[in-house]
Amino acid sequence: MKKLSILQNNRGVSIIEVFISISVLMILLTGSLSLIFPAVRSTEIAKQRLQAEGYLWEQEEAVRQVRNETWVDLTPGTYYASYNPTSNPPSIYQGWQLFPGAGVRNGFTVSMVISTPYRVNNQQLSDSSGTIDNAMRKIIYTVSWVSFGTTYSMNLTSYLSDWQPF
Repeated sequence: MKKLSILQNNRGVSIIEVFISISVLMILLTGSLSLIFPAVRSTEIAKQRLQAEGYLWEQEEAVRQVRNETWVDLTPGTYYASYNPTSNPPSIYQGWQLFPGAGVRNGFTVSMVISTPYRVNNQQLSDSSGTIDNAMRKIIYTVSWVSFGTTYSMNLTSYLSDWQPF
C-alpha cells in the first residue's frame, strides 16, 4: 500500500516540474528574443544605409551626366534626378533629368542643392565671400528616410567644374 501512495505523489510532483520547466523555458526565450530583436533592427538599418549610399552615388552620377551634356542646366537650386530611358530625345543626359524639389524613391527622400561657390584670391573655394566662380558648382546631395520611428539622413558634398567651357 505504501508503494501506491508514493506513485500517486510522484504524479503530482511531475506536474509541478512540468510547470516549472515551462516557466524557465519562457524566461529563457524572452531573454533570447530581447537579444534577437535589436540585432534584426541593426541589420535592417545597415541595409537601409547601404541603399541610401547607393542613392547618393546615383544622384551624383546623374549630375555628372547632365554636366557632360550641358553646363547651363546646372543652375543653383534644389533638385532631384530621375532616370527616364524614354526621354525625348533619348540622348539628352543619357536618360537622366533634373526636377525641382525633392523626390521619393522606395521610401527614401532624395535631393540635391546646387550652388555657385566663391573663390578667395582666385584660389581657395569659399561658401560666403570672395569672387563668384561661375565655372564651379557646389552640390550637396541628401538622402533621408524613416526607420523604426527614427529619421536618418546621409549627405555627400562635391564640386563640379565646367570642363567644356567653349
